[in-house]
Amino acid sequence: MPIGGKPMPEPVVTALAAAIDSMKEDKLVSASGDSAKWAFSPIVAPKVPAPKLAGWIRNPVDAFDLVTRPKRNVRPIGRLILFSAVET
Repeated sequence: MPIGGKPMPEPVVTALAAAIDSMKEDKLVSASGDSAKWAFSPIVAPKVPAPKLAGWIRNPVDAFDLVTRPKRNVRPIGRLILFSAVET
């Protein structure tokens, strides 16, 4: 029912209820591989991969990046040096 307005006509309410009831559940796969609603699956930390160039890893994100680089035909060429363009 709209707030502060007239109630919806009964045929509209019935049609909306029928439309909702006819919807199929998503057949998504949870992190554990079971068919379940992903939104209700427990949060699971992903397993950090072990790439061949382990010397380049400074944090878990680096490990995921190094594993995907061969698929993207990209190789590391040097350490990234971050600096600020703003003088402090």
